[in-house]
Amino acid sequence: MKSNYFERNPIQFELNEEMLDCDSYVVIPAYKEFEINKTLESLKNAFAADFNIGILIVLNHRLTDSLEVKSISKKCNAHIKVFKELHPNILIQELFIEFEDEKKSGVGIARKLGMDLAAHQLVQKAKYENLIFCLDADSTVSLNYFKSVLEAFNKQANKSAASIFFEHPLKGTDYSHEVYEAIALYELHLRYFIQAQRSIGIPHAYHTIGSAMVVRAHAYIKEGGMNKRKAGEDFYFLHKFISKNVLFEIHDACVYPSPRRSDRVPFGTGKAVGNILFEQKLMSYNLQSFMDLQFLFENLNSLYKGEKLKLSEALMHWIHDTDFYLKINEIKNNTSNFESFRKRFWQYFNGFMLMKCLHFLRDHYYPNEDIILLSSNFLQTRKRHSIELLKKYRDLQSIKY
Repeated sequence: MKSNYFERNPIQFELNEEMLDCDSYVVIPAYKEFEINKTLESLKNAFAADFNIGILIVLNHRLTDSLEVKSISKKCNAHIKVFKELHPNILIQELFIEFEDEKKSGVGIARKLGMDLAAHQLVQKAKYENLIFCLDADSTVSLNYFKSVLEAFNKQANKSAASIFFEHPLKGTDYSHEVYEAIALYELHLRYFIQAQRSIGIPHAYHTIGSAMVVRAHAYIKEGGMNKRKAGEDFYFLHKFISKNVLFEIHDACVYPSPRRSDRVPFGTGKAVGNILFEQKLMSYNLQSFMDLQFLFENLNSLYKGEKLKLSEALMHWIHDTDFYLKINEIKNNTSNFESFRKRFWQYFNGFMLMKCLHFLRDHYYPNEDIILLSSNFLQTRKRHSIELLKKYRDLQSIKY
């Protein structure tokens, strides 16, 4: 396998000798992390004797962080060392970095450092098809996590990456009732958003959760590796594979991300939970935006033929504010049949374009609405309880897409 990826992205760490022959690696960024023992214990319980998998923990903080934050890093490192002493059969290596430039820090770079190291070693050993698992330091996994993921990739030889089913905890004693209610609303928003896309025929409607994704080593390198974003790195990373139709979903295993409030990233789960606790509600994309788009997507053949579509005023406004028709003509000029046109259209109207369109419609025509109302109306149910609604969406999305 020829690639200059590592010339452009030099490896910054060396693997310990016992980590060199692993068949796969789990990469876990850890910043201001208190709960890593639960994560490691969960991974230990999911291991089997024939799983030769190493765990790479990227302990990181910024040079400018407070002494308290740096102390948290030290405590996290101490917990890892104790765990390693208690479980010497589990292969774990800490990768410690103190970011000198605050602008060049964060979860994206932390993931990248670990994933680059894992990919480099697997390629060195000619284990091109082997896997790099992504997890967070406050997430746990189901007992069949490794077994199911490995089996799924063996069956999906033509796929390069996967999104694993996830469920946030909805009850327990670790957090307050309010936190569990908040995370139920947030996950409901995530699932409503994906289900609404699927209902109107969008082929790239997949969850992109950083703690619930897996990629083959060679594909990681081929697609340019992980990005350096401070948040949303998972969305940008997985859409590389979604756009090429080489991502699939794994429903047999499950990842359980933490529901806790956090300020570690500018947006995402932890930030959303904090906002919900403050505002006591969550707003999401108006159903009418999806309905407007549905008519366009159902008439792609007419668009290909050059027929005039009777689109909504809102969608026409967005189209005239973009280079939509210019792009459509370009696609038509470079395709010889409708199927080729359709494929190229969805490469153009990808997840990023969808977000731009939805934000335009939200800001100019269809304001966001309460997620409880939206998700219940979408399912055409009278249920108004967040957890009841969420369980219905989970059931819908536990089926192969």
